[in-house]
Amino acid sequence: MIFSRGLFPAHPKPHKDEVLTSWVIRLAKANGLKLQAFNRIVFEGKPDLWNRDMDRKSYGWLIDELSVRTNCSQDDIFDLTLQSYEGTLFQYFHDVGVLKWILPLNVYHRKRTGFGQQYCSECLREDEEPYFRKHWRVAFNTFCSKHQIMHRDRCPECYYPIMFHRNELGKPNIFDGPEMCFCSTCEFDLRDSSPQPVQFIDEESSPMFSDLIHSLQTSSELSLDIEHLAVLRQFCKLINSKVTGQKLCNFLIKQLRIPGGSFAPNYLTFEASGIDHRHMTTQLANWILFDWERRLEKIWKDKVVRYNYFSKDFFGPPNWYSITVQRYNRRK
Repeated sequence: MIFSRGLFPAHPKPHKDEVLTSWVIRLAKANGLKLQAFNRIVFEGKPDLWNRDMDRKSYGWLIDELSVRTNCSQDDIFDLTLQSYEGTLFQYFHDVGVLKWILPLNVYHRKRTGFGQQYCSECLREDEEPYFRKHWRVAFNTFCSKHQIMHRDRCPECYYPIMFHRNELGKPNIFDGPEMCFCSTCEFDLRDSSPQPVQFIDEESSPMFSDLIHSLQTSSELSLDIEHLAVLRQFCKLINSKVTGQKLCNFLIKQLRIPGGSFAPNYLTFEASGIDHRHMTTQLANWILFDWERRLEKIWKDKVVRYNYFSKDFFGPPNWYSITVQRYNRRK
């Protein structure tokens, strides 16, 4: 068996910012194998790759095997996983439950019931070989900085989640299956999705949001450090909270003077929300963060949010944030 040891006959290198599953699919296709056959032959005796979120956690055995078979370094393969964002987007990684800023797939057997896989139709269109990016799994990453259009988190034709690993299923006699840019449910070409121009609600704070998105998508140093990202997420939680959400949303819409504006919390975790809700929530939270000391104080003085909620369930907040919030405690 030619796959018994050593390099694969074909071993294409990962594209820039490619996510692990996308690369594995291209490896299988380049070697003339269907995904399940690839998994069975190459990773014999190992867990099924496709009934878990393979991009979230870096499985050591998988990285070791792929490194030997492709002549890619283990570090380069690790960088294809979402775990590689540890220390950049979130302080600590964990492989179960809500992971800060990472969109959940909600894996059910080999299907996905969550809308955690985003894409940019224009990026896919420009690819010589369509592939999926790692940054498309980041929750605050709601638009493409290059094309200035909104990402999509589902097929616009059938509204099902994106499951590009299932494109060859039900086609037993076809080995050169559809490209990853086709919807596995209805076979719609995701490159044909109608572009939706990105819209911002505030001219003053939107450049900070755009800089964050651009730095994430270009793999450059993030324009917001990990502490500011933690505070940004705390503001997103307050906006969606059952206790503080509606009153805070009303306050923010009024402050921003959005014509005919209305926005309501959905009481979900930020990462579990749809893309339109996340885009609006991030902009509102970013507006607070842009001038956070003055705006947080006004939120407190106007009795929109009690001071204790500013730090509620906020584990390991930055000292500069905690010190400021403590000033609002009238009992001190």
